[in-house]
Amino acid sequence: MKKTAESITSICLIFVILWLGLKGNKITIGWVMDERLNNERQKELRRRIERSEDFDQIFEIVKEVVHRDIREHRAGLSLLLSDMPSYIGAYHPVGSNAIVINRTLINALRKIVTDPRELNYFIFTLLMHEYLHSLGHLDDTEVRAMVANICRRSLGEDHISVRMADGNWIEKYPELRLVEGNFSKEFELVRKFDSSSKTYFA
Repeated sequence: MKKTAESITSICLIFVILWLGLKGNKITIGWVMDERLNNERQKELRRRIERSEDFDQIFEIVKEVVHRDIREHRAGLSLLLSDMPSYIGAYHPVGSNAIVINRTLINALRKIVTDPRELNYFIFTLLMHEYLHSLGHLDDTEVRAMVANICRRSLGEDHISVRMADGNWIEKYPELRLVEGNFSKEFELVRKFDSSSKTYFA
């Protein structure tokens, strides 16, 4: 009887060890699969941003990643371009449905950056910053951190957009110090912007 009991105990221990091993493998395999899916999602988002041809296409991706990350969304925004000093990227008049981007800055960067994809990422972070303001996040320091974290989770830990999120583009592109820009009272409406919302309202 004693030997039988010992045998049963040994068999039970073997089954427990096997079960724990299988469970551990499932967890490991699941984690690897999640990591691979996340990497593929990041690569696809990068491709979409890099291939974007206008503000509208980039903004659609901005809305998508913001909603996925913080579950907030807003429709019906307009984009205006105006001339400003190069240390200002864009602004959102609180209470309005507008985002105003510095046309002087964007035109200058088109001449400075050697890779057009870099400009797309800059516009991506700029639009995200102002979009978060339009969602009610008004503190600039908080919003810079939010943009960096969303970019980190959406595009990768060491992605260029994470570094762009801090708003110190004068340090990154010192040539901008030579760019003269003054506040203009004239605004150019970008007619194709937030197009998915306009389709929805129609």
